Amino acid sequence: MKSFKNQKVGALGAIPALAAFLFIGAILLPGVFYGAGQGELVKAVTDSDFEKEVIHSKKPVLVDFWATWCGPCRMYGPIVDKVAKDYAGRLKVVRVDIDQSPQVARSLQIQAIPASFLFVNGKVVNSWVGLVSEGEVKADVNQVVKAVAKKRPNPIGTPSKTATPTKKVTPTKTATLTKTATPNQTATPTKKGSPKKTATPAQSR
Repeated sequence: MKSFKNQKVGALGAIPALAAFLFIGAILLPGVFYGAGQGELVKAVTDSDFEKEVIHSKKPVLVDFWATWCGPCRMYGPIVDKVAKDYAGRLKVVRVDIDQSPQVARSLQIQAIPASFLFVNGKVVNSWVGLVSEGEVKADVNQVVKAVAKKRPNPIGTPSKTATPTKKVTPTKTATLTKTATPNQTATPTKKGSPKKTATPAQSR
């Protein structure tokens, strides 16, 4: 009886150890547990091949930006993997570690992760920041994928090329104040007629 209790306690004591092992492994070996992609469905991309894999892709591309130290990224990762599986063949999904590929992250001005960007013909048509639900991601992805399949110029729901704002009418050079009429040079007083010499009284003889 005593030995059975000891075995039971020993088994229970192994659970925290196993949890700690998995946690440490997830941090030290992110490629094994998360981030290396799901086989052919989610590919790990870096600064060196981002242009080839994303910008020049013929399919719409969903890019998941993450980092090994980001907890929310690990929660959001499975959602991205599910989207990749459900849209296989119609949507390309890649994953970028911002610590290993800082150049791409800077070019897109990423300030928080997880962050996802949806590219079509090399241009961003939609983006999400934070832990977004599967439904939200799929709703937008679905519209884009359908529109691209129908070869529509501007996927529904995606910002159609924002009409390049008609150049703001540059304020016509503020009419340079018409030179304030330079006060006519104050009419220089006409020389006062030199006082007529008062006739000097003739000297009395």
